[in-house]
Amino acid sequence: IAPSYEELRGFSHAGLRYRFLSQSGHEFLLMPMVQSELSDSLDENGDHWEGSLTRSAERDRKVLELFEAAMELPSATRLDWVKLQAGDDADVYRAVLKMLDIDESDVSFLRTGAAGNQLSSVVHPERVGAYRISRVIGEGGMGVVYEGVRDKGDFEHTVAIKVIRPGLFSTALVERFGNERKILASLTHPGIAKLFDGGELENGSPFIVMEYIDGEPISRWIAERSLDERETLELFCDILDAIAHAHQNLIVHRDITPSNVLVTSEGQPKIIDFGIARPQADGSDARESSQSSLVSLSFTPGFAAPEREQGAPPNIVSDVFSLGRLLIALFDGKPVRNDLQAIMDKACKADPSERYASVLMFREDIDAYLTGHPISANPPSPAGKFGYFLKRHPIGAALTGLAITGVVGGLIVTSSLYAIAERERQLATQRFDELHALANTMMFDIYDEIDTLPGATEAKARLAQTAQTYLQSLADDQNAPHDVRLDTALGFKRLAGIQGSPSMGSYQSAEDALQSLEAAERVLLSMNERTPNNPDVRLALGQVYFEQAHIANNPYQDLEKAHQLLNQSIDFLATPSGGDAFTFDLARLTSSGLRASIIGWQDQTELAIAEFDQIIDEARTLSEAHPDSLDLKRSYGSFLRNKAEILTREDRYAEAERVLEEALAQAKSLLEEQPENTQYRRGLAIAQWRMGFTLYNLERYEDALSHYESALQIAEQMVADDPSNENAKSLVVTFSGEMILPLVGLQRFDEAEAVGLKSLAVQQAAFDGAPDVARFQRNMIVQYYQMYELYSKAGNQQRVCESLSELRRYAVLMIETENMAEGDLEAIRGLGADFVACGLEEI
Repeated sequence: IAPSYEELRGFSHAGLRYRFLSQSGHEFLLMPMVQSELSDSLDENGDHWEGSLTRSAERDRKVLELFEAAMELPSATRLDWVKLQAGDDADVYRAVLKMLDIDESDVSFLRTGAAGNQLSSVVHPERVGAYRISRVIGEGGMGVVYEGVRDKGDFEHTVAIKVIRPGLFSTALVERFGNERKILASLTHPGIAKLFDGGELENGSPFIVMEYIDGEPISRWIAERSLDERETLELFCDILDAIAHAHQNLIVHRDITPSNVLVTSEGQPKIIDFGIARPQADGSDARESSQSSLVSLSFTPGFAAPEREQGAPPNIVSDVFSLGRLLIALFDGKPVRNDLQAIMDKACKADPSERYASVLMFREDIDAYLTGHPISANPPSPAGKFGYFLKRHPIGAALTGLAITGVVGGLIVTSSLYAIAERERQLATQRFDELHALANTMMFDIYDEIDTLPGATEAKARLAQTAQTYLQSLADDQNAPHDVRLDTALGFKRLAGIQGSPSMGSYQSAEDALQSLEAAERVLLSMNERTPNNPDVRLALGQVYFEQAHIANNPYQDLEKAHQLLNQSIDFLATPSGGDAFTFDLARLTSSGLRASIIGWQDQTELAIAEFDQIIDEARTLSEAHPDSLDLKRSYGSFLRNKAEILTREDRYAEAERVLEEALAQAKSLLEEQPENTQYRRGLAIAQWRMGFTLYNLERYEDALSHYESALQIAEQMVADDPSNENAKSLVVTFSGEMILPLVGLQRFDEAEAVGLKSLAVQQAAFDGAPDVARFQRNMIVQYYQMYELYSKAGNQQRVCESLSELRRYAVLMIETENMAEGDLEAIRGLGADFVACGLEEI
């Protein structure tokens, strides 16, 4: 079978190299052969090869290169071409011919020792594990790549499956393959194609199950979209981050090329074809690695480091070299500026010791180049540093034109380096102050003015994107004054609120928000080491850990991590000497309130309710001393709503109603003071929604429907005022979906079904866009549960079973991805009898 390029480009695997040779339509997977297995290889008489592939590294390289090149030629011309290329080296000629014979015969390969059995011919399996084989993507001398579709009836999943021919590996190699596969499967990064599973078939063939990538090679992706220099470098930085993640997990790639980086339609680069090679901590195991790693001899000429072509094992700096070659290829002969050329040259130094010592150092120089800072690959002179400063800050240069003229005049009049340095220092200080003031104005003054206004989502996003550059410039200066570093950390925290913090009602990008929070945490921890009891630093750290916990809870539903982060937050928020007691108390109560909710979700409901009672009592006491604090009133309303939510989970609906009556009154009073405040509107909508659910369970269906309609009306108006408000859109879907409940109670089944199907379509679209997000998985379960309730009351058993089947499918997905909360699992297991009645297995 000769697959097309379009078929193969969607396939990625992170285990073994798979090469598609387009000229001949042939693909071949080359395994580096262990010395002990080749030392007894066949010679021209059928006994033993006189020239073993391991006799010399240079000879090995030549044999492998000739073999791969020969595979691109028509079979009729291969022998003559190989003979011409081998010249007088008969050993090389015979070795290549033997490899060609092996690949073409595809059935026999005499081995010695434990792997001495003949290779069996390929028998295509009907299934591998939980996956039904749907088609052959490609077939080569070492194995077959299949497309697999999960068919266990729980959830849909398409993967690529690599099955190695039986008998090809010795027992030792199979064991090493399994161990290294486990290491590779631990890599979880958006830029790395995921390895899901692996094992052996009944016939002993090893297999690996991998992510199926629908993308195109990065060079083509860049060319077709005519990316400029900055866009190309930012895409390249995503690749650097992914490779750095692998290195941190002691895995090197060993074959970084444009064809091994696919870019999805969303613009996410995905690195494929990892070699399962481990970097050596020292040179002691280099020989063992080069002989026993499955891919230690696999690389692409032109992208491989010189030492790799001489037989050295792969390591971090050889990956750095390949990344440098990749960067050169991405610009495809386009002219580049001196600094960028210097970066490329440093990465591709022939001497490994002269390259970047790590991918992170490579990334630092790219970042410096993009922000107009000096780079380590091309250190500037003192005067050159000032040139970088002017490039970075042309506006500031214009504002300080007279001072710049003074510097230029000084350069002409005198060669005194002291005078130049002093003037540079003064100008840099002035510009640093301007930068600090500008970042503060953008992230605090202007932001605060537009934060709660309807329709401000896009404006805040643009403001954050611009301010991020200034914040990063400030964060890079380790010698910045205390107030500047603190403002920088607070700026990153504010930025996270815009990017994707649930506490700010934003669901744009949790990953971006976490990166900003981590940047804030780094700055603050460094400051805390210098001044451990500084109140401002401790307050900021406590708030940062609170925001991180909020994201861990939603969308990731990692309750343990959220609980741990909240404990850290509360520890930092114990009022230190010199700190404002009210500010710390309010922040501490806010973190304690979220922790109480998390405890409730961890099935410790009585403890959670007790904690909320204590928090609410303390908030009431604080309110007496600070009756005008809107922040305290807002937090107090949140505590009431979240306590009521836990009460409803315990079926204590009458108590929940009384708590929600106070929460509604609190929310309405806040909105009367600031009618356009989006956070206050959101608080009132959530209180109405929870009251609707409570009254439904008290069988007061008309009242319940009225509250649901009020909640929906507020959310829909929020979307109308700000179409970019993703949180408001989420509320609309949630509220409209739950309106099924009171409509069913009122036996308005047709209306309930119409509402439910509409909501289900929206939830399905959200899930399809991000199927790994726990929040979207759970939303599908909730929606199908509501449809199950509807059809149960309407007496439509067929639809009941269809809804339960889908509910079960998403529940299994959440269980397998370890996203299922114990409380949810217990509730779903309570449907066991209904599952059985529909012919479904219990969970």
